[in-house]
Amino acid sequence: MYTFGGFHISFYSFAIAISLLVVGGVVLLSAKYVIKPFLVFLIVAGAISSYYTDFLAL
Repeated sequence: MYTFGGFHISFYSFAIAISLLVVGGVVLLSAKYVIKPFLVFLIVAGAISSYYTDFLAL
């Protein structure tokens, strides 16, 4: 939260905006054969970014 300079409202606004973007993307891609690969991609992308931040970032 130090990235936002201690402004909690900015942090919560950012978190809500990202959540709404993800939900909007899921709704837009909610066709039967599109949604599962998209959700798997989100999980894999989250796992890769988590691994990067834990082990490779300085």
